[in-house]
Amino acid sequence: MQDLTVALLQVPLGWENPKQGLSQIQKFFQSSQLPDADLYVLPEMFTTGFTMNASSCAEDMQGPAIQWMLGFSRDFGKYISGTLIIEENGHRYNRLVLCGPEGLCGHYDKKHLFRMAGEDAPYTAGTHKFIYTIKGWRISFWICYDLRFPIWMRNSGLSYDLAVVCANWPERRVFHWDTLLKARAIENQSCVAGVNRTGMDGNDIPYSGHSILLDATGKSIAEAGESEGWVIGSFSHSELLTYREKFAAWKDADAFTLD
Repeated sequence: MQDLTVALLQVPLGWENPKQGLSQIQKFFQSSQLPDADLYVLPEMFTTGFTMNASSCAEDMQGPAIQWMLGFSRDFGKYISGTLIIEENGHRYNRLVLCGPEGLCGHYDKKHLFRMAGEDAPYTAGTHKFIYTIKGWRISFWICYDLRFPIWMRNSGLSYDLAVVCANWPERRVFHWDTLLKARAIENQSCVAGVNRTGMDGNDIPYSGHSILLDATGKSIAEAGESEGWVIGSFSHSELLTYREKFAAWKDADAFTLD
């Protein structure tokens, strides 16, 4: 297990046009100084914004966005993740995809669909968690509304070391975003990386970012505030292990299973 550097991209997103949305993300990669990181994380639905128009915005697992992610991973030897609308076997998912130098590494389908926006109508909820190891770090991946459900994100037996949360979290509830990210870090004794978008979406909903990297005590390593661009920071392997050994609250966690 080595130190791990993570870069979060906090930017406005295109709206309901996957081709243009992908082009917009590509331009951010080309026009900004690409930070040196092990894992790059994009916001939720990075090619379309948080739309319920799933039928016209979905692509499949061989689509252009995933091909671009695979190409980036192959060319730079790095990992990249973000969520997009995927159609598969007659269902549409808000799916987080992780790509790495070895090819497609896996995916996570959002379990908690945001009913207040009607997300539970066009999309199918996921049922399985996803943890992948990079440089010895066991990384769990989650999407936006999942953050409000601590039992689903519970780090039972220290099954993961870093929780990555991709979101479209609106400005009017950004205080919840800030607070819940810290809470998940503290209660799970896990580092956390939360990436959110900026700008206005097609429903005139504003987003104010607040992407952040937190250590396992809930302390900020790096944060973006409301600024557009990259936020980058490194998680310390030795500091995580030392903290878990000295303050082993995880050993007293209540055992339970999800039905």
